[in-house]
Amino acid sequence: MSTGILKQGPVESFWSKLEYARQLAKGGKKADAGVLLQDIVSGLSADSPEMAVKRLVMLKRFSEAYGISCELDYAPSDCLDHSPDFLDDLVRPGLPGISLVTCCKNRNENLLKALPSWLARAEISEIVVVDWSSDHAVKESVDAAGFDDPRIRVVRIDGESRWILSYAFNVGFRVARFEKVLKVDADIVISDDFFQKNKLKMGRFIAGDWRVANEGQAYINGFFYAFKKDLIAVKGFNEYITTYGWDDDDIYSRLEGIGLTRECVDPETIYHLPHDDVQRLGVSPAAQRCAWEELLDDPKFKIRANRFTANVMPLWTQNKRWLPFRIESYRRDFIKAHRGSDPIHYVPDHIRSDAEIYAARELLSWRLGPRVFDLSKGGLRVLLESKKLDGLNKLDVELALSGVPREFRFSAQYLFIEFTEDCLDLDAEIFQSALRQVRAYVKASRLPVIGLATTKMASKLSAHVDHVLHPWVKSLINDIETLDLEAESAASRVVSGGNLIVKLTAEIAQRLSNVDQHVLNRNGPELLIAKPKMYIDAQHGLGNRLRAIASAAAIAKNTDRELVVIWQPDHHCDCRIHDITEYSGPVIEESFVTQAPRMGIAVHNYMEIEPGAEKDEPIDLDYDGSIYVRSAYVLNCSETSWGAENEFLRSLIPTPEVQGLIDSVKQPNEIGVHVRMEAGEGLDHNSYDSPMNWTKEGHSQLHYWRGMSHYERFMKHISGIGGAPSIFLAADRPEIYSEFKSAYGGRVAFLRRDVFDRSRRQIQFAMADAILLSRCNRLLGSTWSSFSELALRLSPNFKSIEMSGKDF
Repeated sequence: MSTGILKQGPVESFWSKLEYARQLAKGGKKADAGVLLQDIVSGLSADSPEMAVKRLVMLKRFSEAYGISCELDYAPSDCLDHSPDFLDDLVRPGLPGISLVTCCKNRNENLLKALPSWLARAEISEIVVVDWSSDHAVKESVDAAGFDDPRIRVVRIDGESRWILSYAFNVGFRVARFEKVLKVDADIVISDDFFQKNKLKMGRFIAGDWRVANEGQAYINGFFYAFKKDLIAVKGFNEYITTYGWDDDDIYSRLEGIGLTRECVDPETIYHLPHDDVQRLGVSPAAQRCAWEELLDDPKFKIRANRFTANVMPLWTQNKRWLPFRIESYRRDFIKAHRGSDPIHYVPDHIRSDAEIYAARELLSWRLGPRVFDLSKGGLRVLLESKKLDGLNKLDVELALSGVPREFRFSAQYLFIEFTEDCLDLDAEIFQSALRQVRAYVKASRLPVIGLATTKMASKLSAHVDHVLHPWVKSLINDIETLDLEAESAASRVVSGGNLIVKLTAEIAQRLSNVDQHVLNRNGPELLIAKPKMYIDAQHGLGNRLRAIASAAAIAKNTDRELVVIWQPDHHCDCRIHDITEYSGPVIEESFVTQAPRMGIAVHNYMEIEPGAEKDEPIDLDYDGSIYVRSAYVLNCSETSWGAENEFLRSLIPTPEVQGLIDSVKQPNEIGVHVRMEAGEGLDHNSYDSPMNWTKEGHSQLHYWRGMSHYERFMKHISGIGGAPSIFLAADRPEIYSEFKSAYGGRVAFLRRDVFDRSRRQIQFAMADAILLSRCNRLLGSTWSSFSELALRLSPNFKSIEMSGKDF
């Protein structure tokens, strides 16, 4: 439109210009109307910021109503004649459009990965990135990566040593210029069809939900899409919450509290880039020395503590004041600011401390039952500072409730002395002598002692026990009769772990009174417990451990020994046996191979890289005492066999967590495929794949067979199989799953995971994988892999078994 058009008619005021634009549009001169609207926008700088925003909203809606195509680009802050003093000065009603708001503190790498998916969406009017004192400035990272888009606006907050989500995102909400706000973490990718599948309507907000998220995507719970006016109405995030967790649930609750309806985001339209808690929380598991320190670094604990905090503190509402931030320098694309004062709204230390205690009780009760709530604050701290979280058991709770002295040594193992009532019929001198012998043995064993007796028996024993055991252990467990002491290994059901249980019957007491003390110290377990033991110190990964245990179980059964599993979590298998199976036998979680000979126990060590070890040494069954074997392999003994070992393995019951993984997969499948490439040449960087774990010859063989197990070998073989068989895949590298999914689509089933390591959760995945493989009709396995062997052992009915490098 020529400038002459503007001189035609009364077009001096905003309203007269708008009316003239309407006449032009109705007359079919929409291009001229667009030019006139742009001219109107250029004059908005003469209005107040509030009026300018209102008029711009009106113009945008006018252009949409009349189908006028034009760019009405304007920022409320453009009309400021000076740099604002505080960020609150920038808070304005939202313009038509969408502001994506994210924050970053030292996650620049993830931000740069996610940013392209945001920039690709034309619906997004601006991207506000709050740089929360990152060591390397976000603006520099974005510029260096070549992102040159006028929609990117960075707000740099200096001087903040600690990440505080509520403060950071509330900065972004203040700066956001548009009426809709897409809140995303710096590691969230959005899909091409996000805005088509997630329509934001008035009176609603859209949010992530961990309960319906895809596997490994629980952290999308913090994502939401809402109107800016609604966020202002609840004053954004709750600034009483200044540590990780509960901030998202809290703001969702308050948005619902003002009458909004929550809708779930389509989980297929957003994706959380995986990273561990060290990145998220700055946690170093190696630095955790006890259960209390583990809890302090646990995301679940932080979430629950903040939940209790939010419930105690006043409701965060519109009348609260945001933490003020003073602006140092202002440009439309870059704002630099720092904290203007200390927060007005804060949580006193004693309330925060109480909230942490409540959270600790709640999380511990999930593991150890409601008796945790009976502990005093002091008793809870004593318990949590005694050992690691996975080492705590129900007995430890009872010990803490009994008022043990602070210096008491909580242990991974305890020695139980189970008194039977026939002891009371003994001559007092004989009984006292037996107790002295037990006391001496207890001292030599260095294990804390627990006395087990019926309530009736405990009261009758008090005169004797006071002189032998500490008074606080004599009737430790309330109403001990409920433990059914007549049943075999009753005490082992009370606690987890491999505790030594001594049943002090009249017969044993009589025998002990006539035994020299040095004999008792040397042969204590054999004298105090009827059956000799078959200790199996299982080594290396899951498949290795289970086959060694199965072999030892067969020997124990055939030689009338009690099987005792020694399962010590390590870098090969960082979980407990009770994480994967409901195994009911005694378990010890710490190796004692070097101490065993001094206890009169025969030792065989099959771990050939260890001093004095001899792999495949025959097990000496002529020895009628206890036997200790440290092994990752089947034991060399006539009393074990393939059939007996497999019968034991098939009897193992998966834990509910493992069973849940099994049930989540379509089954059965025609072909089970196990691809084992990790630890091959160039792929042995993990500590559990290090050459230090094998002899030179063994490691050379490992490299060879891993090379023969490349996924392409499996796929080539599958291509020669007729039809379109369904496949279950278990593999140790993410690219294998991607290649199979690309090649076979819906024919391939597998357990989705984001991490490939030897952690507790991944070992649970492995156990589920092995069982699912065993349920297939045909196995394609990896040669020289104990995991393929485990799947083979677990299956009673494979119709066909083919191994890489041998059969294909």
